Amino acid sequence: MSAPSPEAVVGLAATRRTPYQGLVPYSESDADWFFGRHEWCEVIADHLRAYRITVLYGTSGVGKSSVLRAGLLRRLADEARSNVADYGAPRLLPVVFSAWSLDDPMAAMKEAIASAVRELAPEHAADPPSGPLTGVLEVWPARIEGPVLVVLDQFEELFLYHGRTGDFALDELAAALRRRDPAVHFLISIREDSLALLDRFKGHVPGLLDHLLRIDHLDRDAAQEAIELPLLRWNSLVAAPGAEVEAEPALVEAVLDQVTAGRVSLAEAGTSAAAPPAEQGIVAPYLQLVLARLWDEERRDLGCCGRGRDESASSRDAQPTRRRGPDRPDASRRGARGAPLRTNRMWPGRYSATSSPRPGRRSRSG
Repeated sequence: MSAPSPEAVVGLAATRRTPYQGLVPYSESDADWFFGRHEWCEVIADHLRAYRITVLYGTSGVGKSSVLRAGLLRRLADEARSNVADYGAPRLLPVVFSAWSLDDPMAAMKEAIASAVRELAPEHAADPPSGPLTGVLEVWPARIEGPVLVVLDQFEELFLYHGRTGDFALDELAAALRRRDPAVHFLISIREDSLALLDRFKGHVPGLLDHLLRIDHLDRDAAQEAIELPLLRWNSLVAAPGAEVEAEPALVEAVLDQVTAGRVSLAEAGTSAAAPPAEQGIVAPYLQLVLARLWDEERRDLGCCGRGRDESASSRDAQPTRRRGPDRPDASRRGARGAPLRTNRMWPGRYSATSSPRPGRRSRSG
């Protein structure tokens, strides 16, 4: 759960082959490339801090795990590290857990909590408590001088692997959830079509469904950030001098139009892909899939995939790059609706490469 140093960020970035994630969910280590969910990270963090139990739900593919790990966890962990530096204690402990397929997920959860303490503040992690989850959670707040914030991700899988009546994992977790400890907060993340599974707990956990939070698909502004800001990051951390990449505004608009409509065509590649249906907005994993494909097509055409700023000049010279010049007014492959990605120009956009813009806060509730 540790955040990389600036040097490590550059090192990790150099290993990336693309600014886009594709279908693989974002993890905390991908946080520097995760954009478009700034507001939702704040909303979820506010609920997690304010309420003993919050239930976050949304349709499959809305990107809950990515928001929780690359957004929420990274944000809270950074705050905890800052507290250690300023006050000598984390003063909060965020933990995201989803290993429900294990034979003993409660033991794994207790170890995940202890591991999080070791990463944030090793001096507070000596002789970790043992015993039932309720007892373990009772000890840690005093140790870290603040609340333990437990995120139970992909919660529907708990019932898949441990759904039998009388399963020890269900019983132990239910006991922890119903214990009214103001220093321990839970956020349960579950697919919308699995919400009814929580009825197994409702009679045993007072207030379980008092605070429901439904996460939406990306709106157009957020999706635009998810297209543009990773390119800024790529240009600042990975791209070799003279090989920076920008997306033409026409390409951005075309991708947004077509993804919103549910279909994007890669005309020159002769392929197309259909998006899954969405009630509204843009399905984040599908947008990432489209962007990753466009990037691969662009890089393959330019013949410069993977060239980073750490490579030698001779290596760069040995791999020619299409450049804009008098004899090549448009030195790029054209993507959706013929709009090109362009190289050899710095991104002219309006956002910082090191921070996400903060949209206006809107009230969101289940």
